[in-house]
Amino acid sequence: MIEVKYHGQHLHLSWDQWETRVRQGRIQPDASVRFPPITGDLFVPAHELEIFNSLFNQRALRWSQAVAEAGPPVLTALLVGAQLRVWWLSKVPGGTAMLQNHFAKWTPLILEDAEVHRLLTMGVLHTSLDHLIMNMLWLGYTGLHLERALGWRNLLWLFGASVLGGSVASTFLNPAFPSLGASGGIFGLVAASVIFGLTRPELIPERTRGFFGFFLLPYLVLMLISGFQSPLTDNWAHLGGMITGIVLAFLVDPPQMQRHRGWNTRLHLTSLVIAALLMGGLAWFGPAVQPLWDARRIERVQARRQSQPLPTLPAPSDRELFHRAPPGYRPAVHVSPAEVFLSPDGRTSWQVTSRRTPSPRTTDELFAAWRDEAGRKGWILSDISSQPTELPNAAYAVHYRAMARRDQQERIVHVHIGVRGIHALLAEYIHPPSREAHLRPTHERLLASISWNVEDALLGLQEAVFLDASSFEQRRRLAAAYSEHGDVAEATRMYERLLDEVPDDWASHKGLLKHWSWYPLSADAPDRLLEGALQANASPQSISLMADFLDQAGLHDRAEALLWAAWIDEPGHTALRRALHQRGHRLQGTNARWPILLAYSPSQDAFTSPEERLTLLQTDDLVIRSARLEDRLQTERAWLQERFDTLDPAWQLRSLMWLSELGGWTDPRAAHQQLVTDLTGLLRGEELDWWLPGLPGAGRLLSIVERQGPLPQDLLGPSGP
Repeated sequence: MIEVKYHGQHLHLSWDQWETRVRQGRIQPDASVRFPPITGDLFVPAHELEIFNSLFNQRALRWSQAVAEAGPPVLTALLVGAQLRVWWLSKVPGGTAMLQNHFAKWTPLILEDAEVHRLLTMGVLHTSLDHLIMNMLWLGYTGLHLERALGWRNLLWLFGASVLGGSVASTFLNPAFPSLGASGGIFGLVAASVIFGLTRPELIPERTRGFFGFFLLPYLVLMLISGFQSPLTDNWAHLGGMITGIVLAFLVDPPQMQRHRGWNTRLHLTSLVIAALLMGGLAWFGPAVQPLWDARRIERVQARRQSQPLPTLPAPSDRELFHRAPPGYRPAVHVSPAEVFLSPDGRTSWQVTSRRTPSPRTTDELFAAWRDEAGRKGWILSDISSQPTELPNAAYAVHYRAMARRDQQERIVHVHIGVRGIHALLAEYIHPPSREAHLRPTHERLLASISWNVEDALLGLQEAVFLDASSFEQRRRLAAAYSEHGDVAEATRMYERLLDEVPDDWASHKGLLKHWSWYPLSADAPDRLLEGALQANASPQSISLMADFLDQAGLHDRAEALLWAAWIDEPGHTALRRALHQRGHRLQGTNARWPILLAYSPSQDAFTSPEERLTLLQTDDLVIRSARLEDRLQTERAWLQERFDTLDPAWQLRSLMWLSELGGWTDPRAAHQQLVTDLTGLLRGEELDWWLPGLPGAGRLLSIVERQGPLPQDLLGPSGP
């Protein structure tokens, strides 16, 4: 039994009663105490006894009294009021878009545009009423008790730090979508209330213990579970705010019980410095630490958000093209003709595409096509520069940089183009001119993320040939793959070996012709390859294909000569007619007056007469010799055209009549009528069945013919050009 005398009272207390009263401050240090095992029969001041000093905490007593006598929670009311007023602002026309565009958490805008204020302003934004009500209930509840227990400075510090911790976690772990709301700060306050109640239960007045510790823990768990059940909830902001609140709750002290003098002040200042360094570092080094996701993953996230069917997501090693993009970008159209990943502000874009071209193209040709497409969208490119660069698995690559302008907009365009045979890789990064240096780390990281497995098909064919070297078809396919991938020597070697085995294999001839048209091998290659191909297959369809290969190789005259030679052999064939029509020749019937074409050459060095030439072409097999002859005749006719144009109209008319006689029109009246018909057709833009110079003065010739009427026979003499 312990006796206590204080202010005229004489109390007899058990040990439990003594401990409770001392802890509650109901026994003061100057009270007289007698405890026979220690004091004997004497009453001594309480502050001289260890059993009193070990239980009595003056600072705890003052803190308990302050909590019990605390005034209205002014800061909590201000925080709730500010949130309500911002929500009202969102109801103004255009208010929601303005708040989201300028103050919500958007990872690309924070890290690329250095808009780090969004890390804090997101904590005061709400655009939906249910979100606002739920957050304000918890803010009012936890804010009220924490402000009384820890003071308004610690409450403001806890809330602001939890908002920042939640927004930073969301920036890096949930970067694909914007976030807003005070949830991160509120999770931090609830978590701090739980930790404070668990670590210092003896200090909390009994009547307020239900607002801290284990009493709040179930609600915190339910809040987390509720967030995970909604796909639109930013749970990383919740977790970031909660972890921040837990850490700070172990550090903060009530104002009356600070572990060192000025402890809370130093804690606040240190936190401000850390926050400033963090936000400044993100503003400066944001592009270097910006998250980059698999581009296909971004497409899936966007599709899930919009409740669209999810695209497949094969492993990166199973894809021909793999690259990353900044999450938060969305598929859209920008300067590039193709769909790109566009930043939230619509000023920066990134895309990587691969394509197969009909034949090998240079990087300059591909960039010219890209520039033309951009031009059709209204963008004008200037200040174009280029330099060699490197892209994965590209035989060579070039980096093109240009300034693109449209209306009042300006963009810096970076187009990286790599080629390997007929395969092309294009990587496009476009941004405002003012951000080029700042965004260079992002640009470099995006390029480094590209994986172009263009050789996978080639490797598969190599393995198939290795397993079955006797398969002629597999080896031919491998030769084509070598050609498509730009391995000129290996493709040539394989095709030649195939033709050594089966000389009349048309498919191998066709593959070798295509290979030669892509990569010219030698000066005599056209004749040698065409002769072999013609021996294997001289059908009009095959000849049309050969002409296409000659065109691809730039030998347009040789291609046309081959078609004309084939037309002599099989006049009127549909495949040849179509091929000649595509080259601008419109033929009627079987072109019965074709022999006149061969009579228009003044050169007699190789043959004594046009008849001999015609006989050769009509009786000889269709070989390269006839195509070469026709090629020379085309050149001679071009020379004759130039000479013909120098004649005055009268001599031109005499020449036409002379040519008509060579064509078999011995009757002057028939010749006159035919010339009128042909000249009239020429004026209408028709192409004649027989060669007629395209004369600027055709109208004058027509008037001369019509005015003179039938010409006398002597006019059809040997005079000519």
